[in-house]
Amino acid sequence: MANWNLRMVRVGVTALSLLCLAGCDQGTAPPVEPPSAEAPVTEPLNLADAVVIGASVSAGFETYVDELPPEVAGAANLAKVLGAITGGGDPASEASIMFFMRPDSIAESQLEAALAAEADIVFAIDYLFWHAYGGGLTPERRLALLEKGLARLDRLGDTRPVVIADLPDMTHAVEAGILGSFQVPSLESQAALNARLRAWASTREHVLVVPLRDVVSTAMASGTVELGGRSYSGAAARGLLTANGLHATVSGLIAISLEALDRLRSSGLIGSSSVWEQDPGVVRSALVERLGEEG
Repeated sequence: MANWNLRMVRVGVTALSLLCLAGCDQGTAPPVEPPSAEAPVTEPLNLADAVVIGASVSAGFETYVDELPPEVAGAANLAKVLGAITGGGDPASEASIMFFMRPDSIAESQLEAALAAEADIVFAIDYLFWHAYGGGLTPERRLALLEKGLARLDRLGDTRPVVIADLPDMTHAVEAGILGSFQVPSLESQAALNARLRAWASTREHVLVVPLRDVVSTAMASGTVELGGRSYSGAAARGLLTANGLHATVSGLIAISLEALDRLRSSGLIGSSSVWEQDPGVVRSALVERLGEEG
């Protein structure tokens, strides 16, 4: 037994000697360095070369910023919000509140402007709305007009991201007196139009569809809306839309913009290292400051 103990001592001494040869300094084991974790590389998103096309929601109709004086309170639009989110230059805005008056010619001129600008991203959230809504149109005619709008967007090519939204149900805007019943497609027609829109988008990897239809219906019911990484419930959800429900408030434009940017990044249409301000309150403050300086 004594010999066995002696052998064990010798083994222990030999092991200790090997450890010292590996890095001991005067009998002290070398400190263990924790693995270094490199911070992920990020890059602020710049949308100065993007273009916004579309109708009154993108143009900021009824999107009043209460914190500003009346003369500049209505200056917010989708492009201004996107600029406030990124902290860089605003995208160019071709969106028009008059889209509904001359939908064919305005849609064409906006598309031409986006092409001429060589935009790297096109935000066309409500560009297709008046290709489906409008007075005295049969369901077949609405589908034909939607096809024309989709063909226009195809002219942008497949090398730049294009952000659109599905078609919301705006039946409630008839009750609010802002749309005529003859302008609103039937629910059956809306279903067919959205099915065609989504089928078209599904074959185009560069096209991103924001689910505005679900957002509008849930917000109008004061339900719970998940949008732009935030949850809005009750009055907060209803507050994403104006009183008539046809347009977006400042909160609504901010939430829609954040949702679009999140989806662009997660789908790989913009770089995974792209970053921007995610807090709607901070974005609103930045927007107020920018519009105040411009005013």
